[in-house]
Amino acid sequence: MNKIEGESKYLNLPKKTQVKNLFGYFYNNLLIKYGGGDLENKKFVKWLQNLSEKLMKKPKIVKNKGMKRRNSFP
Repeated sequence: MNKIEGESKYLNLPKKTQVKNLFGYFYNNLLIKYGGGDLENKKFVKWLQNLSEKLMKKPKIVKNKGMKRRNSFP
């Protein structure tokens, strides 16, 4: 029961906070693995930052216009 309450509290957080918590977890694991070395230039860290920025953006709603019929005569 306690685990479910913790998950529901997490889901009620704003999206920005959820994304920061998730990527903060990965970043901390990288710091532990590499011993706090120079992580800023690693490709994985850049990928995590780009992914977190993409998740923070509002999604674009694309309307499907369907097929347009053209008047063509053989």
